[in-house]
Amino acid sequence: MPDEVPFLNTLADALCQEVAGGGPNRLVHLKEAGDGYDVGLLPLDGARPASLLLGTVAPPEWIALGVATRGRPHDLGGDRRRKLPASAACAVIVHRDGTVLGRFQMGEVAHSDPPAYGLTLDCLQRALGLPTAPPQASTGARFTSLWLEKVQLAAQLLPAGKLTWKVIVALHPAVDIGDEAAAGMASDLAATVAMERACDWERLRWLVVEGRWHEPYVTPVDAAWLDAGSFSRLVMADVTPIHIQLAELRRTAGAAIARRCRTVAHRLGYRAGRAAA
Repeated sequence: MPDEVPFLNTLADALCQEVAGGGPNRLVHLKEAGDGYDVGLLPLDGARPASLLLGTVAPPEWIALGVATRGRPHDLGGDRRRKLPASAACAVIVHRDGTVLGRFQMGEVAHSDPPAYGLTLDCLQRALGLPTAPPQASTGARFTSLWLEKVQLAAQLLPAGKLTWKVIVALHPAVDIGDEAAAGMASDLAATVAMERACDWERLRWLVVEGRWHEPYVTPVDAAWLDAGSFSRLVMADVTPIHIQLAELRRTAGAAIARRCRTVAHRLGYRAGRAAA
């Protein structure tokens, strides 16, 4: 445990209380200064912390990096009837040795448990050259989502009766990656399983680095800065949940095609919008 932890705990408390009281969202860094510490603060001015931090390399003299923000809380269970405070405040500080400190305040309730993962934490850790938490979803979630996007577009563009299962299978990302073994098994979309086993997040990240795979909003330079866990969460952050894609597909392509696609998705563990880990 680093010697700076008592100071960082005090700093996290102060930052969380400040933003809870209406203070500005901001980034913070810590470095040694004589017999004490020098605290640097940067207002976010409406920007997302992850957007500002992406690609950042903290100077070696920085011993800690953090963020303090206020936002609107949402019920993770999707219960809109649950009454939540209008805003919540949090502060997360990462020490260069990997220690994570967190403060969270929602109304009168306060917690001091650090987050286990998340895009902002990922970027703080990567800026300090630290590894992030493992991916929460498999690459199969990404491949299935991309496949359903292509099927949805084809259903909108092709004349009635032209969207056959052979066409649907040919839209699978196995063809894009060039995995001939996987593509050859695609008659029942076993390719998805094969790709998930052969192309994990680390391999997919390097395909982006090498320019052999395109991910919106992730440049090759960004992919090189990220690691497997942070790359997976950035890629999946804006992906439409699979159960919503299947519902849309039913409206555009019909019940039969949607049912067959749903069967493939369910085989891979995607139910009620949750991706297999």
